[in-house]
Amino acid sequence: MRPESRAAALSFRSLRRRGRAVAAALIAGAALLAGCDSGPAATAARDEPVAELEVWMPAGSAAERETLQEQAARFNAMQYRVRVTLEVLPRESYAGRVREAADAGALPDILGVDGPYIQDYIQRGYLIPLDKLLTDNSRLDLFPSVIGQGSYHGRMYTVSSYDTGLGIYARPSLLRAAGARIPGSIGEAWSAEEFDRVLQRLAGRDADGAVLDLGLAAKGEWYSYAFLPVVQSAGGDLVDRAGYRTAAGRLNREGVVAAMSRLQSWVRKGYVDMGDDGAAFLDGRVALSWGDHTAFHRYEARFPGDVVLLPLPDFGHGPRTAQGGWGWAVSATCKDRHAAMRFIEYLLQPEQVLATSAAADGIPATRSAASRATLYRDDGPLHFFMPQLENATTSRPGLPAYPALSEEFQHAFDDIVHGADVRSALDTAVKAIDARLNGGV
Repeated sequence: MRPESRAAALSFRSLRRRGRAVAAALIAGAALLAGCDSGPAATAARDEPVAELEVWMPAGSAAERETLQEQAARFNAMQYRVRVTLEVLPRESYAGRVREAADAGALPDILGVDGPYIQDYIQRGYLIPLDKLLTDNSRLDLFPSVIGQGSYHGRMYTVSSYDTGLGIYARPSLLRAAGARIPGSIGEAWSAEEFDRVLQRLAGRDADGAVLDLGLAAKGEWYSYAFLPVVQSAGGDLVDRAGYRTAAGRLNREGVVAAMSRLQSWVRKGYVDMGDDGAAFLDGRVALSWGDHTAFHRYEARFPGDVVLLPLPDFGHGPRTAQGGWGWAVSATCKDRHAAMRFIEYLLQPEQVLATSAAADGIPATRSAASRATLYRDDGPLHFFMPQLENATTSRPGLPAYPALSEEFQHAFDDIVHGADVRSALDTAVKAIDARLNGGV
């Protein structure tokens, strides 16, 4: 193991010990929360004023809905001072419903917010900051990636029970047969040049030469989620984060042009499976899949014991990963923000984080929960996600215009994949992004 890899491993083991300590503190706090409304005081508590809170969540999977419904029921049953009523809304119309409610002054007390909308909602005055309402234990337990996603101008507005991640899923049997090195840590990630050689070796043993699935069938926000890490690993970004006024010199810098040209070459050389069925890895057509946290269970079920998660290649400034997802926020019209935080704190307890992350097929958002999750422990198959969420995430730019900027990057990436001149495509995206940032349409 390289010295820097050993240091990273030791650092993460210390974080795991810290997570267990925080878990103990949170469990003790949970017992106190339950105990404060039990015994002789319980009857008196029932006679005190009750905070009635409305909670909105977008409809995810059946498992996610059922888990939250069970959590809300348990929370209501374990104490008498806060009563939550959960409303599940269709995901495709959720953002529109939130804006309609805000215009009518009828936002719920607590609402789920998707990452790309956080800053827009904050600027519109929909949400209140949570950092002074959240307990120290809960704040310290959250992974930096979760705090970063939910923060704006130094204040934290959302928290989440789970996070997301990105990496390369590989068939180690095929890598070994091709004589390719298998990275054992983030510090040992393939360089972009070595990744080229890995693709070439795998292609030499493959019938059609297509050995990599980039998930191109997904399109849309997937392009930004999956490939902005390449931009940042190459030293660039979607926008200059010092002033958030331009993408010039960031999205079209030389390192990004080189990285995107290299990615385009994978397509040109036939290394990338261009099928639109999303099943290249599952069908055994490719040895490598550029995938997110949700893919592991499907892949492992198809190839038991022959699936490994690896970090993305290093394009010059260290390997990066994507992150982000849905978080909980308290609305500006909340009737009792302290009562709302009581429910949110409950959802951040280790047992609840583990339940929610398992239902969402996501990564536990707290160190205490992650330290208890089999998949993410030091010898777990998804352990790479843990140090990545500590140190190597690519956060979305913290500005309300992000969805529009993301759309421009998606156009550029799609053009590059389909053979456009890389520099011209990036320059065009920079002009469009700058127009959007400065009041254009």
